[in-house]
Amino acid sequence: MSSVQTQTYNPAEDFVWCKSMLPKVSRTFALVISVLTGEKYKSILLAYLLCRIADTIEDNVFLPAEKKYQILEDFISSLKSGQPADSISHAFSEHKTDDPDSDLTFQADRVIRVFYTLPLETRDCIVPWVEEMVRGMKKFQAFSTPSETITAVKSVEELEEYCYFVAGTVGIMLTRLFIRFSQTISMENQEKMNRLAVSFGVGLQLTNILKDFNEDLRRGWCYLPADLLQKHGISPEEIKNHPDDKRVAAIVEDLRQIAHSHLKNALDYTFAIPRLERQIRLFCLWPLHMANQTLAAITRKSGLFSGGTVKISRKQVKQTVFRTQFDWFSNNRQLLLFNSYPFQSLV
Repeated sequence: MSSVQTQTYNPAEDFVWCKSMLPKVSRTFALVISVLTGEKYKSILLAYLLCRIADTIEDNVFLPAEKKYQILEDFISSLKSGQPADSISHAFSEHKTDDPDSDLTFQADRVIRVFYTLPLETRDCIVPWVEEMVRGMKKFQAFSTPSETITAVKSVEELEEYCYFVAGTVGIMLTRLFIRFSQTISMENQEKMNRLAVSFGVGLQLTNILKDFNEDLRRGWCYLPADLLQKHGISPEEIKNHPDDKRVAAIVEDLRQIAHSHLKNALDYTFAIPRLERQIRLFCLWPLHMANQTLAAITRKSGLFSGGTVKISRKQVKQTVFRTQFDWFSNNRQLLLFNSYPFQSLV
């Protein structure tokens, strides 16, 4: 029996703490997951927090790369064994801040302890994909290493590979959990969901990258691929200084079309979920529609081309949540909603 399992602690208290941390690190995911109940809620909440911890370790600017990846290896070992992740708390104690992500990561052991209250079959749906995410983090370590110059991904293919590691893996993990929780998903639809799972995650991640690329540029990262920059004859530094350049709009338009294609796949993925599975359907529909609305909100007049970001209004979020709660079961109505947001060409 692991030391985590033999320690004296209050699992109910730790789980309450985990739930309290979620809206602090992501209000959006806190909204989306609120539709789930029971083991679905608990498992996906913990899976998200574990991914968030891995991401926070990777993004830490104080740790050298070698130290960072040793800590990530220790983290994965803890997930597999249930042993305390002492190296994480030690590393983060030196530079601990009031930032919620920092606090979550400093107390990673609390998440791992609650994680070990889940059935083995559920944990086995999660651990391999957190490990795969960490493997990708090692490959793309340049994007978490401070640099005096702006580092850009090399190509659209590399950008999609990056999105696979940070979000496609989550799509696969969630699919494994959905299939475990539901007894009504046919083998044919399971195959369809498995085939489209990565695309779902990539579509959401590409949308986030597009709406936040100005902020990333200020941190020294450029997720607008170098091959597209070369095609349009512009550098990351020029984009940072002149976001209103028409060449920037052309690049964003290229990537928006790719993201929209992935979101269409995500809609097909959701249609493979049985109509009886209201919770899982809504869990997928809310971020999908919000991402699609975000892409549609990218216009030449949006803040994206003045150095800011683009986001949908709280009113749109509330309308999406309200409407889908009444017609989650109708593929036709969800398709109509998806297609109801007009895309203005940027070029």
